[in-house]
Amino acid sequence: MICTAMLFSGCDKKESGTEPTPPPGPTPPDPPTPTEDTSLYVCDELCTPNPSPEALKLYTYLRKTYGRKVLSGAMANVNWNINEAEWVKYHTGKYPAMTCFDMIQSTLTDDWAKKVYVSYAIYEDWWANNGIIMGMWHHIVPKSQATTTTSSNSTYKPNETSFKASNALISGTWENKIFMQDLDRVAEFLQGFRDRHIPILWRPYHEAAGQWFWWGKGGDAATEVQLWQFMWDYFVNTKGLNNLIWVWTTQGSDFAWYPGDKYVDIIGRDIYNKEAPSFYNYFGYDQMIYPNKMLTLSEFGNGGTIEDQWNAGAKWAYFMPWYDSKRTKSASPNSYWFTDTTTPHEHAPIEWWNNAWEQPYVISRDQMPSLK
Repeated sequence: MICTAMLFSGCDKKESGTEPTPPPGPTPPDPPTPTEDTSLYVCDELCTPNPSPEALKLYTYLRKTYGRKVLSGAMANVNWNINEAEWVKYHTGKYPAMTCFDMIQSTLTDDWAKKVYVSYAIYEDWWANNGIIMGMWHHIVPKSQATTTTSSNSTYKPNETSFKASNALISGTWENKIFMQDLDRVAEFLQGFRDRHIPILWRPYHEAAGQWFWWGKGGDAATEVQLWQFMWDYFVNTKGLNNLIWVWTTQGSDFAWYPGDKYVDIIGRDIYNKEAPSFYNYFGYDQMIYPNKMLTLSEFGNGGTIEDQWNAGAKWAYFMPWYDSKRTKSASPNSYWFTDTTTPHEHAPIEWWNNAWEQPYVISRDQMPSLK
């Protein structure tokens, strides 16, 4: 603003009595451009070099909403479907912003399994309607030495297999042959999304420190880190997968299991059977340990409402209840379990979702911008 006294100093009125014309003054500067509040932002670069434009747009969107809003999500029932998302829509009128699929059966050589991961139509439609897609991988391996993985001889449980994680990266071992062919198969599916310009929030080898999966067997943190880093390098540099945003799941007090900032974009936390104060305790702890990463509620069930979690201070980037295996085995309105309203959902009942939609900071799919 230019001071009025400066404009008229040294000037007299004209004899006619009219107001004098002020001399030309300096041109006022343009108003400053409002500075966007970045206090809640975290690491501003993806760990993947030269990420796809869509992956970068998705990550930028997550950064800008982080701490201000939370994206809703739903888990597939076992593998390649949006049954849970359809259930939420059927009972509440809204789709979650994200849907997640599991690559659990993708490496099986059974004929029926090969037919599961063929069509991308359902996910192309989801993305076309501005929905976000997540992917995870319960990596099942043969229970005993084998050259292929079948449904009758496979597991992810450490006490059911002789598969040694420490041998997976040793050339010449049967574990290495299985591991590499499985990586190739999963990469092939993920390349299908890349070629369709669809970014994926990618969450493999979750809950490793819990040691209830073979990749965490025996508390071998160093091996799990090596598996993650090898997969990252193989997918990014060999397979050209630049459409992935890498999500690592912490169990708390497990920093030795962390692959490192270079290989991780987002930190997930899986919480079951806890109330709101516990959610905040986990959130606060993870925020202290991973200050440069967004935090997500990557799985949960039977916990406090998102309203209670948010009010307690647990401001996740997104949340995803686990699926109810019986209720959404199919997404048909003719299915009793799909339409039933008397028996609560195993992890997030209808009332829970309705409460979530009442919160102005919870984002549903219809509120999503296009990230194409």
